[in-house]
Amino acid sequence: MSTVPRGTPYDDPAMDKYRAAWTSRAENTFVNSPSLSERDRIYLRGIQATWKVKQDHLASQGYRYQMMLIWDHDRIWGSFDLGHHRGVLMVDYGP
Repeated sequence: MSTVPRGTPYDDPAMDKYRAAWTSRAENTFVNSPSLSERDRIYLRGIQATWKVKQDHLASQGYRYQMMLIWDHDRIWGSFDLGHHRGVLMVDYGP
């Protein structure tokens, strides 16, 4: 059974490349913990996305750069492309 809503824009075949990320987020027990309020769960789910980035000192270039974030249980993995700076990052939940 798929965790991607059918009959919605997410059901579009062009969105297939995101299906694994949606499924992992839907099955993530940290992000979907019943001990969290619904508001907190919505907030945490919203972090996993591809973010367009505009750098203030290069504002004339607009939102040319990007950062992609995905949940790995209670950690966030990401990749970023800020022009001359590209890389991978991990944000750990901490102690």
